[in-house]
Amino acid sequence: MSELIYEKFGKILSNDVVQKLVGVHDDFKIIRHHSLPSKNILIGALLPKPVESDSSIESSKDLNSISVKCLLDEISSPLNIDISFSVFYRIFPTFEQQLEGIKEQKDKKSYSMERIWKRKDFSIYNLLVDPLNLNNIELDLSDLINEIKEDLNVVKVERKIPSHFMDSKEKFEEFLEEQRKSPFEFKYVWNMHIKSKVRTFSQDDKDYLLLELFLVNNTRDLSKNDKILNLYDRTVFNPIIKINLNKNELVPFKYQYTYDNQLKEYFGELRCLNCQGEFDKENNFIKTTNYVTFDQEKISPKSDVDYADISFKTLSSERGFLELDKIYIKMNEFYENASNFSSDDEIYINELNEFKEMKERFNENIHLLRNNSNAAKAFYLMNETFSNNSKYPTWRLFQIVFIVLQIRDIVETNYQREICELLHVMTGGGKSEAYFGVVIFTAFWDRLNGKEFGISALTKFPLRMLSIQQLQRIANIFIHAEEVRIANNIGGDSFSIAYYVGSQDNEFPSHNFKIINKIRTKKEKNEKVKGKIIEKCPLCGGDVFLDIDESQNLVIHKCDSCNKIFRLYYSDDEIYRTLPTFIVSTVDK
Repeated sequence: MSELIYEKFGKILSNDVVQKLVGVHDDFKIIRHHSLPSKNILIGALLPKPVESDSSIESSKDLNSISVKCLLDEISSPLNIDISFSVFYRIFPTFEQQLEGIKEQKDKKSYSMERIWKRKDFSIYNLLVDPLNLNNIELDLSDLINEIKEDLNVVKVERKIPSHFMDSKEKFEEFLEEQRKSPFEFKYVWNMHIKSKVRTFSQDDKDYLLLELFLVNNTRDLSKNDKILNLYDRTVFNPIIKINLNKNELVPFKYQYTYDNQLKEYFGELRCLNCQGEFDKENNFIKTTNYVTFDQEKISPKSDVDYADISFKTLSSERGFLELDKIYIKMNEFYENASNFSSDDEIYINELNEFKEMKERFNENIHLLRNNSNAAKAFYLMNETFSNNSKYPTWRLFQIVFIVLQIRDIVETNYQREICELLHVMTGGGKSEAYFGVVIFTAFWDRLNGKEFGISALTKFPLRMLSIQQLQRIANIFIHAEEVRIANNIGGDSFSIAYYVGSQDNEFPSHNFKIINKIRTKKEKNEKVKGKIIEKCPLCGGDVFLDIDESQNLVIHKCDSCNKIFRLYYSDDEIYRTLPTFIVSTVDK
């Protein structure tokens, strides 16, 4: 049920965004914009012809036309065509809109009129078109022009508003009434036409008729000095063509391509220019659209596998190695099945060999964990940490495989490979947790092997916002890892993490003395400074505040409820002095 609610909400949200991009949203019936609406509406806009353009040829470079192509066996009857589109023109602002606008204007003697745009939707139905005898058909837009003329609030000329007319709503209405009686001629105009082209098109050794139908905005743009430049937008918005083919039979286009040394083919009914098109086979009509949507199903990596238990709890003990063996057995089965498929494709053969190397490396690292007690214990403690911290009870399959594949690189310092491991998973797939698993394993491995303090891992992120988010997740994991370290009597300094950025500021300074002074000043007033990296305790949910480790002159995080201390550093001098376990940094440092 919840999935259906999320899906429905997603469709409502995406539809709302797209309608605004196209300009058909209810919020766009009347809009306030300092420039032309065409500067704000990004999709489905037919621009006017440039002033200097004399071209009568439509191409993909000309954004003043849309066209749709289709193949017909023959043309046996005329077409019925419907055209719809929208335009925007200036209307008088309300007193409240103008009052809001004058706050931004410096001239107090007179004010520029606020630019309020009104959308006018217009349609022409049932145009009978013979494509074999059609050159250009000028669309009759007189009804559109007349309807705009009759709008009492249409702006005919750009006028400044003397300041005394803004003294009251009544005064402002007097000014508008004067404008309505203005003798200036109404000069709004749009010019549009449709045209068709028919030519022979060969497919599968047979000749068909290729029909291309254009809708063109032939309105000339105005020069920058034209007085009516900002009174109406010559752009035509959300143009849609609906073509009833009647008795004419559409033939799909055939496309062929080579993939994996095999000839593939697919079919498509339409070819469109500056638009998209849909063919309703049942009713035999074509309709253009200005955008197309694609619903991508959420693809999640495998988490539950029926042949192995890869839960944190199981992998926290020696029994977990038996479960890793089951994964290796499954890898072998997959490899044997894939090897039985005969293929000369070089890519397939290379990927199969890479999989073979990967599965054998996975098996070697399982044996390494079994035979190295410290590696095994670091592996157990890593899983125990995630068991205490994660909202999920188990690894995803790719995560635990990735972690195990890194063991030898961490444990055997003399072992080096000539490649770097790359983990590529879609957003939200869990790649960060897989990497954090490797980091936690490394931290425990270092402590178990006598490294009592110092850096175990350093990570780089391209964006500060991303690294802050990641740091909060990492802080929670390391706080739980520290609890596991203490519970298992593992020596050395407390686990610590740090945020290390390229440019110093008050938020992430190079020295901590200002922060320490701030904490002391607050303490004198019986006040506290909220935590910087985390504000809630991952262990008990209590509030976290900044405090001072007076013995080392360090800023620490401390829970107000359970009194636990968290060593999360974010000034450069603290990082240099403490050499924290894990450093999260940006690429500019």
